[in-house]
Amino acid sequence: MPPYGLFDDGDIEHRPLTVIDGRMEIDGRELSPIDPAQVERAAVEMIQRHGVGAFAVTGYASHVNPAHELAVKDVLRRRTGMTVTCGHEVSEGLNYRIRAATAALNARIIPCLESFLAHVELSLGERGVRAPRMVVRSDGSLMNVATARSRPIETILSGPAASVAGARYLAGVNDAIVVDVGGTTTDTAIIAGGHVRTCLDGASVGGWRTHVKALDMRTLGLGGDSEIAIERGVRRIGPRRVGPICWLARRHGGLSRVLDWIEAHLDHYTVSTGGMDVLALNAVHEGLAPDADERRILDALADGPLSAHELAQRVDKIRWEFLPLGRLEETHTVQRCALTPTDLLHVTGQLAMWDAPAARRMAGLFGQLAGLDPEQFARALLEQFEKTLAVEVLKKQLDETVDADDLDRSPAAGAMVKNLLAGGSEGFHVRVKLTRPLVGIGAPAHLFLPAAAKLLETQAIVPPHADVANAVGAITSSVSVHRQAEISPNEVGRYKIEGLLNAPTFAELEQAYQYATAKLQEEVRLAARQAGTSERTVELTVADRVAGIADGSELFIGRRLDARVTGRPDIRLAGGE
Repeated sequence: MPPYGLFDDGDIEHRPLTVIDGRMEIDGRELSPIDPAQVERAAVEMIQRHGVGAFAVTGYASHVNPAHELAVKDVLRRRTGMTVTCGHEVSEGLNYRIRAATAALNARIIPCLESFLAHVELSLGERGVRAPRMVVRSDGSLMNVATARSRPIETILSGPAASVAGARYLAGVNDAIVVDVGGTTTDTAIIAGGHVRTCLDGASVGGWRTHVKALDMRTLGLGGDSEIAIERGVRRIGPRRVGPICWLARRHGGLSRVLDWIEAHLDHYTVSTGGMDVLALNAVHEGLAPDADERRILDALADGPLSAHELAQRVDKIRWEFLPLGRLEETHTVQRCALTPTDLLHVTGQLAMWDAPAARRMAGLFGQLAGLDPEQFARALLEQFEKTLAVEVLKKQLDETVDADDLDRSPAAGAMVKNLLAGGSEGFHVRVKLTRPLVGIGAPAHLFLPAAAKLLETQAIVPPHADVANAVGAITSSVSVHRQAEISPNEVGRYKIEGLLNAPTFAELEQAYQYATAKLQEEVRLAARQAGTSERTVELTVADRVAGIADGSELFIGRRLDARVTGRPDIRLAGGE
């Protein structure tokens, strides 16, 4: 329902899309009603022609008066029985196009999340687990399964959010930079005043801006399983995740033959170590239907792992770069393995999980290319990991005031960072002293964080159970529900209320304020109960917006009311169990 019936195809990218009747003035006054029969016809056509499985409904000015969206939702639910997402339910933005995009993304996720939750319920039921289920939101708070089913977009980045909440709980600190070092990525976030800092503009996922408040986090492709490579003499860690060589050697009972072959052809890898990657066969994906080239690769790997270089020769490819491995790796039919920080930790004796001799031998081959012995190469790359981690933490701190990625674009900034990491030079010494401690979580955090913290002259805290911070964050979080409204004068001197359904106008500001306060608290308590908590206490924040005028007095522009209920989830099952 676009503004005044004016719609351009470029306004909203999501398809299929239907424009229907129903118009609102910018202040929420109805200009023309919806046509229920038209809504039904449109829904039936979209189902028959496009096979839609969920609907999104958005109207201009619905953030002020959502009556049209709710009416269309009611028609769609009664006619189709499908889930319906309204723009005002998932986004508080003033731009109706933003609300439309957010509602459409939410609607698209609903069938996926419903399937996932159904499998979770089945799995728990088979194990006799009858406890109430809660789902983590993207800001680290909780909601019950019913709310998650209707608002799945609010679960985006919920995993990292839970990890950061767990870090705060485990470390017992209210101000810190949290560093979550995993197998694939390193995520950094800030805890300020005991709360996980969120990004009000919303998370961006796969190029789509969700406009849902989410964890304000930086993510870098740096982890324990990041691929180590040497490209034209430059040593690189990540961003691709691979299986560690020490893990593959344990799984396949040794890789001596493969490593022998790599060593015999070591002069082929002076420009790029890509040919030293090792490919291994997993179970063939049922729906893959491999083409002729893919079938030859699977047949070649049937007898055991091969380096990319040797595999290319087996299937008559000129270079390993030409191997058609995309689908095979995406479906996990083929596993790529290579030298990783996990392998290097086996070389230095800091880890002893899998096959250390295999890791040492591969590190030795890389070391020969770099002119170092295995231990020297391992220490050099682990130090590179620590320095990269320190720079990422520094960027997270800078994100509060500037675009931190300018560090990579500015030669002057780059020179200063290089000086910092080198411990200074003959002419000057750059020092950075962070005032927040670093809290490390994730299994490898204790191995890398202390050195990074030392470079930034701050404390490293790796609390007990840091490797399960995600689970701890989930079970210690609370349900938190937020609603808002705004009071402002209209063109005839009365006070209107935006954000509340069918709110009247008032002659006096105090009358409007009393009405809005009562209704807003009623709404947020109801939303909290629906989300899974019986907490009734409402935290109400009021802020007036005024503007100065020429005579020195002030002009009232508006009053914003924010209501929030935060409480522990209800843990009692229906029936008093």
